[in-house]
Amino acid sequence: MLGSLNSTVSNVNKIVAVFNIRKIAIGLLLICLIVAGILFIKPVQNLFLETLGLLWLYVGLWVMSLGMGFKISPRITWKFRKVWLFTLIFFAGIYTLASLWQSTYHSNQSYITFFGGWIVELGTVDPLLRLALLCGVLLILPMVVSWNRTFRLYYVACITATRIGLDLVKLLMGLLIKFSRYAIKIGIIVLGKIKAISVQPKRRKSEISQPNLEASVSLSSTPSVLPKQQNRMSTLPSGSVPVLTKRKTRKLIKQSVSNPSTAIVSKSVTPNKKNGWIAPDDSLLAPPERKATTMAPLEKMKDIIEQTLLDHGVQVQVNDIKAGPRIVRFGLVPGWSLKSPGMDPKEKNRVKVQSIVSREKDLALALQTPYIRIEAPVPGEPIIGLEVPNPSPAKVPLSLVTNSDQFVKMTQSGGLPIALGQDTGGEPVSLDLATLPHLLIAGSTGSGKSVCINSLIASLLLTQGPDKLRMLMIDPKRVELTPFNGLPHLVKPVIVDTDEVSGGLKGLMREMFRRYRMMEDAGSRNIVAYNKKAKNDEQLPYLVLIVDELADLMMSASGDVEHNLVRLAQLGRATGIHLVLATQRPSVQVVTGLLKANIPGRVAFAVASNVDSRVILDTVGAEKLLGQGDMLLLSNSSPKPKRVQGTLVKDSEISAMVKYWVNQNGPELLPLPMDFSDDDDDEMIDDKILDESRKLAIRYPNMSRSHLERQLRIGATKAGRIINILEEEGLVNMSF
Repeated sequence: MLGSLNSTVSNVNKIVAVFNIRKIAIGLLLICLIVAGILFIKPVQNLFLETLGLLWLYVGLWVMSLGMGFKISPRITWKFRKVWLFTLIFFAGIYTLASLWQSTYHSNQSYITFFGGWIVELGTVDPLLRLALLCGVLLILPMVVSWNRTFRLYYVACITATRIGLDLVKLLMGLLIKFSRYAIKIGIIVLGKIKAISVQPKRRKSEISQPNLEASVSLSSTPSVLPKQQNRMSTLPSGSVPVLTKRKTRKLIKQSVSNPSTAIVSKSVTPNKKNGWIAPDDSLLAPPERKATTMAPLEKMKDIIEQTLLDHGVQVQVNDIKAGPRIVRFGLVPGWSLKSPGMDPKEKNRVKVQSIVSREKDLALALQTPYIRIEAPVPGEPIIGLEVPNPSPAKVPLSLVTNSDQFVKMTQSGGLPIALGQDTGGEPVSLDLATLPHLLIAGSTGSGKSVCINSLIASLLLTQGPDKLRMLMIDPKRVELTPFNGLPHLVKPVIVDTDEVSGGLKGLMREMFRRYRMMEDAGSRNIVAYNKKAKNDEQLPYLVLIVDELADLMMSASGDVEHNLVRLAQLGRATGIHLVLATQRPSVQVVTGLLKANIPGRVAFAVASNVDSRVILDTVGAEKLLGQGDMLLLSNSSPKPKRVQGTLVKDSEISAMVKYWVNQNGPELLPLPMDFSDDDDDEMIDDKILDESRKLAIRYPNMSRSHLERQLRIGATKAGRIINILEEEGLVNMSF
């Protein structure tokens, strides 16, 4: 406290030393001389008025205060240097602003006296240049106060203005392109109408007025075009021919061109039976919605990822950002780390991938989301993929995938394209069911499994007619696939009763062996080679079995159902029979190892645990999916599961497709002699099976039919006949 008092006393002494009586008297004398010179001496007065005028007082006070400050304490004066600089630049800005009104007040003597003659000379400069100078002064003033913050603010403002300008340019270019398209369409329509009018026969008035029998016949043969004229002609007396003037002819031509019923052939779903079935176009599907992706939130998430890993001693760099409809994938490139503290910075090595993978929960906490997935590494790319939910998710309509080049190419090649969705980069994902050749779909309730099946069926209906594709659907839930009843593609109505499932699968087995016999006789290896040799009316269609809930079938008759499905999966590809199986309970009792080994294509939706994920994909990951169409796709083309957002098909679109095919009256279909009875093909029981049954009967005298069915893995009908034979032989006792 004593030190601060001494400092204050010393400052007061310095001020007193500056303002002594002698210096004050000298200063007042100088001021008086300056004022007297301005008032009474003409040269001094002219110099005063021709320069700054009364503003010399502001300049004098500024110089005197600055000199006194340096005289008293240079350190304090330097500390407040921003104040002196701000007042000087502020004076320049005010003087420049006053020059903008110089043209208005140039004849005012008070204006000249206050601002001086320099204001007149400054007024002769270009106004735009003075305005630019004023704007520069206004921009510099905040930088004097805090140049760091002001520079950062100006930088952000420039970047924002540039982006807004680019967006406006893109918007104007888009509007210009749309306007050009509409102008071209209107021009084509106008040219078409002009050509249609110009091709009409031009008749002279004398020729039209003459009786012409052919003209009357042509008028009477087009009642739909000219109903009013025909009624008028019917009222004329017999033998008279109406006289057509040039004005009436033009009117009739105009009506015939403008009438849509004659100018344009109405689109009907009833084709000529010689032309075959006509597939629908994309008008039955909802158009895709274009949604722009904003990069600002993604850049913020990128900074959070890099900073979070750096806080834990892991240096990475995000070099790739791909935004999909539901997922954003950040491509992480491992940085460099020192081998040990205190070593030479040149001796460093790469960050280990495992050190990034182990920080999964830390990244989830920083990004404020429980759903992240790390793919290390991304197949085909030297990066580590970090998949995070998109802050602005979007839906994937079916039309967005069916219009892609990949889907169109598969359709043109004669395959069975199915639209699955979009990957994490926003690219459409489609598969050819003919080369897949079977697909297993699994996921918990509400994960999007049924919507995926509907999208798959809709994809097939968009590209294949019933002459190229037939389907057998099994729906134990009775509500998912029943809307497709009535389609000409179905070999029989949708099976909803589990008792009829065995007969349906056996019917497919019989058809498969029948096709093998036909291919053997034709010398063909598969259905594609057979159809190339066969005639058009003898070609075999593809057969697709679609099961919505496999678990219910496995619970009712696991041995028979699994045996038939495995046989179809093993042998069905060559004959054009493909399986699409779906279940919401992916357990080892439902998706057995033998069945899974014969189905290479698998789709996993969100499941409850990593155990269920291993059952479907043989790896973990499906337990971290978001649901509502978020899936992992495993096929022959991808060694690791690929993340895809499934397509969305609405009930109205399904109804429109079914109505389209039901109302189409196409040619007769090739009959498929499929027997869907549950009886076994062989009336005679194999001696080997009968010997094994006798051994079981000796071991279990009270053996039931279901026990025999499970042990020998045979059908219920054959097991019943074997039980009857064993009962006649006295090996089993069914009296209990």
